[in-house]
Amino acid sequence: MRNIRNAALGIAAGVVAAASVLVPVNSASADGSRCAVTSPWGVKGYRLCGSDPYKDGYVDWDRNGTTDEVFVIAPNYTIWHTWKAAGRWVEMPGNGRADGIQGPGQLPPPRGVRCFIVTVSWKSYPYYQNCYYDGKWHNWTTSG
Repeated sequence: MRNIRNAALGIAAGVVAAASVLVPVNSASADGSRCAVTSPWGVKGYRLCGSDPYKDGYVDWDRNGTTDEVFVIAPNYTIWHTWKAAGRWVEMPGNGRADGIQGPGQLPPPRGVRCFIVTVSWKSYPYYQNCYYDGKWHNWTTSG
């Protein structure tokens, strides 16, 4: 499987977030398009305009009607997430880069594997996923 790290070739690296902000206020995105985002728990940051977390990035993993985790694409194309106990935005492991959100995928218990899928328009295979199992998120791989 190809790793999404390869998709980052040619993409300018932005300044990585500190504390509760995805990208600092004075940091520009590659194309200048950044939009404010606030999680249901009040964690603020910036996302790439056009990558709509309100459509597919708010995830209710346990299907109880409340948001459990929020995923966004930052203006520098890095992939971030937050959850109620986090208190800040955390960059997803695996050095992933994307420009769109496809949404969550999940295998039912007892397997309990959770995956989040993003789109990468500059690659010939546009869908990549990172899955959570064995207590951690793993690397970005092609999905399908």
